[in-house]
Amino acid sequence: MGLPAVVAPTFRLPAGVVPVHYALRLEVDPAKDAFAGTVAIRVRLDRPTRTIWLHAQELTIAKASYARGDAVVGKRQAHDLQPIELPREELPGELTLELHYTGKADPSDHDQEGLFRQNGLLFSQAEAAFARRIVPCFDEPGFKVPWQVTIVAPKGEVALANAPMESDTILPDGRHETRFAPIDALPTYLFAIAVGRFVLVDGGTVGRAKVPLRIAVAAKDRKRTAYAVAMTGKLVDTLEVYFDMPLPVAKLDFVAVPELFGAMEHPGLVTFSSEILLGNAADRGYRRRFLREAAHELAHQWMGNLVTMAWWDDLWLAEAFATFLGDKAAAEVGAFGDDPLRLLLDLEDARAADAEPEPSALHRTIADGDDVDETFDAIAYEKGRAVLVMFERFVGEEAMRTAVRAYVTAHANGSATTADFAAALGGAARMPEVGRALESVVRHAGVPVVEVELRCTAGGTPTVTARARDRVTVPVCVRSPAATACALVGARAELALAGAKDCPPWLAGTDRAAGYYEVVQPATTVAPIGTLTPAERLARAHDVAGATRRGELALDKAAVILKTLAASGDP
Repeated sequence: MGLPAVVAPTFRLPAGVVPVHYALRLEVDPAKDAFAGTVAIRVRLDRPTRTIWLHAQELTIAKASYARGDAVVGKRQAHDLQPIELPREELPGELTLELHYTGKADPSDHDQEGLFRQNGLLFSQAEAAFARRIVPCFDEPGFKVPWQVTIVAPKGEVALANAPMESDTILPDGRHETRFAPIDALPTYLFAIAVGRFVLVDGGTVGRAKVPLRIAVAAKDRKRTAYAVAMTGKLVDTLEVYFDMPLPVAKLDFVAVPELFGAMEHPGLVTFSSEILLGNAADRGYRRRFLREAAHELAHQWMGNLVTMAWWDDLWLAEAFATFLGDKAAAEVGAFGDDPLRLLLDLEDARAADAEPEPSALHRTIADGDDVDETFDAIAYEKGRAVLVMFERFVGEEAMRTAVRAYVTAHANGSATTADFAAALGGAARMPEVGRALESVVRHAGVPVVEVELRCTAGGTPTVTARARDRVTVPVCVRSPAATACALVGARAELALAGAKDCPPWLAGTDRAAGYYEVVQPATTVAPIGTLTPAERLARAHDVAGATRRGELALDKAAVILKTLAASGDP
């Protein structure tokens, strides 16, 4: 009698089987395109199970077994879903599935997916869904479990992984086997290794816990690491103060990759494109680039690594926060000049993405693997950061910091959702409606549009009537010559300009340009260009562009406004 027919899941792994531990042994050689692996995955069965589904891509699984016998490696299905069919139905409980397999390490400089090789060195890239090219696994970010990793490499090759080395043993064939300390909670996309003839530059220790820092480079690049060594500790100190928590890794290796898309935040082993990590401290462009990129990846050690989004639909929780907090740390050590203006200049990509015919919201719908890759864009990074800046302006820096700390503490070593951070923000601000407003903005596609109108009555306090379109609720802060006022604006809100004794002659619809929304207001109350900061002028230009794009402002009138902006002489 044959095995029962296997019905494949549609995209996500089915419920009922949960990984609880990985023990992985990889045999690699940077000079060869083939590698071999053995992984023991302890899983918890929550219901009677005959078929275990996991992910595998471009791997050949030669054998599958567990304590009660051999299992059958079924035919791989769509979305890299790999069935492992047990010889009998197993009752709820735990079992350890052992898989022996082989794969290939890509020699291309361009396809940095799974294991890849460059200049005689071997690296890994598991984000977003490439861990399945390295090891058969439950390749979804919500599964954060302990790992024990062992690497077998040729003699003379340095082997690095997320955790510190625990032991290094010479094998009879001359290769060496490096065993790394256990790591408590690691999602598959943050798994990382690097193997090659690296020079390990000692960077001393960083942070409250005196975490050892090393820079792994080719021997010729040793002298180009000095700035990274000098500045990394300062960035860590700044972030530790913000989180009021030590850097949550046992060791910190920065690894130079000859050709990489940018940088990747793996806990304990951060990979950088060489041009970002290495350089001459006299080069201002290099200094600024390194500080910003390194701060972003270090901020990820808390936001994304220590607390991970439960699913890719909330990627913004990792990338927006790393951008928001990384830029705070980079600014504190001198990476930028005019921070508000830099923020608006960086928003160009976000606004362009939001101006597409079918823009995406920060919270995405993920229907297949292509959707995951497309989430790494200006919406998740720049727009997400702008939304956080807007809410910080509304609740205040202290309340935002309190919310971030509460969120990280509550979900450390676990996963979280937008609703979790919204609850933390509402609690820190003592305004649950702020959390609901955040969720509203996160699920809104496009730049919110807010209509404001100044109202004055004889002897009364001037007020601003505001309305947000499209059923979104936005934190709005307006400014007049004598007063500012803020409110959560949905269908209708009244903002009293309490400091104004007379009816103000003009109104800036977004104070300090800190709001991620476009303003619509009567032309008679628009603030004169000379009263606006450079950042507010750029925001005004966006308001004009948005109104023109929506067909609410004629081109000839828009041209007059833009000519006035240009005449200000501000670059």
